[in-house]
Amino acid sequence: CFALPYLTARGIGTVTLVLPRFAGCVRVDARNNALFPHFDRQGLCGFEIKNKDFTGFAAGGNKGLWYSASAATDQWLVLVESAIDAYSFHLLHGWENARYMSTGGALNPQQPELLRGAIEKLPDGAGVVLGFDRDEGGDKLADEVKNFAPAGRNLRRMVPDAGTGKDWNEMLQNSLGE
Repeated sequence: CFALPYLTARGIGTVTLVLPRFAGCVRVDARNNALFPHFDRQGLCGFEIKNKDFTGFAAGGNKGLWYSASAATDQWLVLVESAIDAYSFHLLHGWENARYMSTGGALNPQQPELLRGAIEKLPDGAGVVLGFDRDEGGDKLADEVKNFAPAGRNLRRMVPDAGTGKDWNEMLQNSLGE
């Protein structure tokens, strides 16, 4: 088992990282950076890199989608801007029937097709949470997804409660008093 001080400081501990839903969804490099793997239709395409005062993307990589494990019984796909927000949403809401995906910020030209494909593969009756940040960028992402999402899907915009932070990790940290 491993620990990532950066994630622990953000309220995300080892117990969460090793849950079946999230096992293998984050890696660590020699500098103790958190590496969040991104995938496209061909497989692993890059890593989002995060640490204290640093966010970047691995040189030579491309932004695809970060995602958690899925289950046939999932009733929700929660879309967020960062993997850290996915872990935070899970800790705040405890939904056992949700899978998670992160865009790593604003959409690139390939991501709408990847997201549409993920939404199309959801079990019948499953919905999509547009859990992007409580800001202009998050609203723009939510609108973009609404525009390309397959017709007939339940799309639900969720944001952190007013005054608790602009994203799910800020809300988590505030709830923990950090």
